[in-house]
Amino acid sequence: MPFGSALELFTMLCECPHLSSLSVGMITCRSHVDLSLYPRVPALTPNSLLVSCGKFWYLRLLNREFPSQSSIHFDNLHRIQIHVGMCYVVGDVSVVNTTEEVIRRNRATLRHLALNVCLNEPLMTLIDTTSILSVDFQIHSTARSSQEHPAPKSWLDWLIASFPSPCTTDISIESCTLQLVQFCLFEDVRTFYDKWEALDVIFTAWPRLCKLTVQIQRQPYRAVFSPESDTRYPVTSVDVQDMFPRMMKEGRLFVVETQAGSF
Repeated sequence: MPFGSALELFTMLCECPHLSSLSVGMITCRSHVDLSLYPRVPALTPNSLLVSCGKFWYLRLLNREFPSQSSIHFDNLHRIQIHVGMCYVVGDVSVVNTTEEVIRRNRATLRHLALNVCLNEPLMTLIDTTSILSVDFQIHSTARSSQEHPAPKSWLDWLIASFPSPCTTDISIESCTLQLVQFCLFEDVRTFYDKWEALDVIFTAWPRLCKLTVQIQRQPYRAVFSPESDTRYPVTSVDVQDMFPRMMKEGRLFVVETQAGSF
C-alpha cells in the first residue's frame, strides 16, 4: 500500500487473511475518523515488513496502537525494511527504541535488514550474526543531514561499534548495501577517511560477504549546493574504490550509479 489512510489500510488487511508480506508507504492523517470505526483485523503474522512512512504513523503501526491491529503480530519477520520519513528527528528516542525493539524481537528469524535509522545499540546485540544474510543502510550526506537524517559520522561510529575488529563471532552476512545519498567527496569521505578505512577492514574480515554494493547518485549537485563551492564534489565510482581498497582488491566491491532521487 504506497499511499492511503489508516482506515483504508486496515480495511484492506481484513481482505488478506493469509498475508505474508506487509508493505506500508505514506499514510494520510484523517483525525476526524473515530478509531472505534476501524475494522477488526484477523490474526496476521507476516514474515516480511516494509515500512516507509513518517514518524507518527511508523510509531503507531509498529507499537500496535490501533485497537483494530491487536491481532497483527510482528514477531516472525524474515525481512525488515524501515525507512522513516517526514518529521523524523535525529536521535529521536521513540523512533530508535521502537526500531531496536522490532529487530530484537525478530532476532531468531531475521534474515534481511534494511534501515535509514541509525541506532544506539550495536547491531551485533540485536541480530543473530550467524543467520542474517543481508544488511542495507541508507546514509545521507553531512550537508543534507541537518535534523532529519543521521550524518555519516554517526553511521560510521555505529557500524564500527556494531562489528568490532577482530571479530570473535561467526558472521553469516553474504550481501551488504550502502546507499550514499548526495554524498560529497570532502565532507563525507575524506573528512572521515580513517573511519571508512576501518569499515573496509571490517567488511574484508566477513568470510561469507560476497558482495559489498555501494550505491551513489549521478547528479551535478547544482540544485543542492552553491555553485561557488569548490569543495562539494559529488562522490564518484573511483572515490568509492578508494574508500574500500581491500574489498576492491578482492573483487567484492560493486559500485552502482543511480539517477538523483531514485533511492
